[in-house]
Amino acid sequence: MKYKTIENFFLYGIVLSAPLHLYRFYFYIGDLSFSRIFLILYLILFFRRNTNNAFKFFNNKNKSIIYAIIVFLVVYFFNCLLIGGPISTNSLVNIILFFLFSFVIVININNFERHEKVLYIFVISTIIPLFFGFFQFFNYVLSGTIIKLPFFDFLSKYMSPERDVGDALRIYSNSGDGIRFASMFSDANFWGYFQLYITLIGFYVYKFTKKNIFGVLTLLSILGILISASRSALIGLIIAIFIFLIYIKQLKRYLIYFLISLILLSVINTISLENNVATSLSRFSNETSVGDEGVRIALMLNGINKFIHNPLFGAGIGNLIVKGRIDMVSSAHNIYLSILGEMGLFGFIPFIIFIYLIAISLIRIIRRSKSIKIKYLSSIYLSLLVAIVFINLLYDFLWALECNAVLLGLMINFIYLNLSKYKKTHYIENQTNKSENRV
Repeated sequence: MKYKTIENFFLYGIVLSAPLHLYRFYFYIGDLSFSRIFLILYLILFFRRNTNNAFKFFNNKNKSIIYAIIVFLVVYFFNCLLIGGPISTNSLVNIILFFLFSFVIVININNFERHEKVLYIFVISTIIPLFFGFFQFFNYVLSGTIIKLPFFDFLSKYMSPERDVGDALRIYSNSGDGIRFASMFSDANFWGYFQLYITLIGFYVYKFTKKNIFGVLTLLSILGILISASRSALIGLIIAIFIFLIYIKQLKRYLIYFLISLILLSVINTISLENNVATSLSRFSNETSVGDEGVRIALMLNGINKFIHNPLFGAGIGNLIVKGRIDMVSSAHNIYLSILGEMGLFGFIPFIIFIYLIAISLIRIIRRSKSIKIKYLSSIYLSLLVAIVFINLLYDFLWALECNAVLLGLMINFIYLNLSKYKKTHYIENQTNKSENRV
């Protein structure tokens, strides 16, 4: 019992600290965030359990999703070693840790009750980012300035030497876009994406637990998306809700509410319509060089050109070099063009297969399952996946957020609990039917 409690502490610690990705200890390769500390300790302390669960997992017959990830990582590894650029080592460390987060969650959640508990922790993890985001917002509304607390100064000295935490926990204007709030994240869009996940998962948790705290967090997460002023997160939310309503067969019933909400969100988001339109169009201008930040067409064309010159293997990890806010980054501002440009078709094809397999597996679960809970949760996961696929047309943020790794791990774990009976006594349909009967 004590062993189980300690194990849960570290596993839930990984999930709870995932959005706290800003506060990191920096080393000569990559960085070590709080969630990564929990991850490494979990792997070390529970090595035998992780090894046994990994063997059990690989004994099941449906491993196509994992095979796609392994092929992608192998191509990524050799791409880094053979033709990688100056930041390729750091990129390799980050992406391996990213998938380790997901894999630990996939193999160590072996029943639906535990899966739901992790969902609760994931929703609760938004409390701290919401606190900082609304602190910024109300502080700006009331005084127009940032109150720098001693706590922030402490963090900036000991945990984030490359930038002032007071600057990262900031209010900033994005090229005339108006005021945007980034909470604890390095970019307001990142905060918006995280709140998008919490909005849908929080709705599921609230619906089936009826606990007001989850309902409140869901509503605050929607407000968080608006405060972040992330248009891509807002569009992603609209797409996710639309897909969700289709798959739970409630679109006709809630269509009028969906349209009214869409109009209200659009009005709120376009109060300064002229600036928003002008700025949005200027971002896609091709008048300046690739090195100029924010010129998205130039960045995308750079990725396309690298792919054309190296269609099979790409230009190498880290060779789409552009000058970012802080240091050199390798980006095409579109994850698909980034993968094509850096890894070519050998990296792009397994990545697309990986996304396709997750989507088709979730659709299969929706069609087969008789459980209301399973239909709702699989519809939410599918909706979020579609939103992520769309958002990454405008951004290549997938590996940048550790909460993405947690969400991805939950999706894959959910799929394998449903479609893979590698532990029949924990088959998810039986678990949910029992819990629904209790409710």
